[in-house]
Amino acid sequence: MKSTRLFLLWLFSQDDGGPGRFLIPVLAVVLALAAGAIFIALSGHEPLEAYSGIFKGALGINRDWQPGDALSDFIRSPKRIGNTLTEAGRLILVGLAVALPFRVGLLNIGGAGQITAGGLFATLAGLAFAGSSLPAAVQVLVVIAAAFVGGFLWGALAGVLRAYRGLNEIITTIMLNFVAFWINAYLVKGPLKDPKSIGYDWSPPLPDSARIPELIEGSRISSGIIIALLAALVVYVVLWYTTVGFEWRATGFNPSAAHFAGMRVKWSLVLSMGLAGGLAGLAGALIVAGGDEGRLTLDFAQNYGFDGIPVAFIAQAHPLAVIITGLFFGMLRYGSDTAETLLGVPQSISEVILGLTMLFVVAGQSLVLVRWLRKKRLEATTHLDSATLIDKPLPQGGDR
Repeated sequence: MKSTRLFLLWLFSQDDGGPGRFLIPVLAVVLALAAGAIFIALSGHEPLEAYSGIFKGALGINRDWQPGDALSDFIRSPKRIGNTLTEAGRLILVGLAVALPFRVGLLNIGGAGQITAGGLFATLAGLAFAGSSLPAAVQVLVVIAAAFVGGFLWGALAGVLRAYRGLNEIITTIMLNFVAFWINAYLVKGPLKDPKSIGYDWSPPLPDSARIPELIEGSRISSGIIIALLAALVVYVVLWYTTVGFEWRATGFNPSAAHFAGMRVKWSLVLSMGLAGGLAGLAGALIVAGGDEGRLTLDFAQNYGFDGIPVAFIAQAHPLAVIITGLFFGMLRYGSDTAETLLGVPQSISEVILGLTMLFVVAGQSLVLVRWLRKKRLEATTHLDSATLIDKPLPQGGDR
């Protein structure tokens, strides 16, 4: 019995070398899929058929294909893979926007506002190129850079309020989400509204030369997936292979110790939130300049800002793992849309599964945290008792 208990403790350990760091998220996904199956059954559909439809729809697999059929018939719609990868690229970027500041001890809930700011700056830059003779590559790069700057400024604002005014970043980022939304609403209903639109609140379309192109012509795979993968790699290298990254992680582990060690704690808070906002701003560029509409709309950010939170948490805030979770939920989101069309399975199932996964991850992490706190309390008590015995003063006078 004792050996079984020790094995389970090791299995779910979050310490270096313990598999629990990856096992808990995997179990959370499995449990969320199992719970999602119950909701699917309650909606009157067969869970296995629904999940099969979701993932086959996301990958464009022929639902009628059987072993022995021609392999050329296995993929019926390659463009669906492109749509899935496009969706995944956006989720990877917003996941990174949560994972990066989390390593610095901050919780970024402002993805929606940062996406909106990035999309707005991308739109302004793109519309400025109307009729321009500049090469398309230059225009696209300027649009992407403008989106990054817009998101950076919006994220850095929350970082400044946290570092220099002590305001909680959770509250400020949520409030900034509303500010960004209403600024965007004012613009698409007023100064930026397309004069040719009838009954729609949106901006004029960006010129084709300023839009993010497909990776392969006709594949529907946006070049944004390359941007997302490069961003994840850069964040990983910065966090683990640079002095700045070491300062950020040290700040997240213990800001007081980092301060007394001479590290720039306030600068770390501002810069990390700014870069997180820039990453979310890139997602805004992918939606506006890389989407089907190619223009700024009223609610283009949708749920991407909040979807980045479970994407990052399930990946344990590791930039490379964010790629995996982003791809998984990209498949789930686009595949559920296809499954609704083909099988009638409610599209909201994907959001239910994503929320349940987050719930199970938090529950698992809470159990680990309780065990870790008990361990630390026991170590502190033992250390205090030992120090009391060692530091006890020697008897004086005749008691020597």
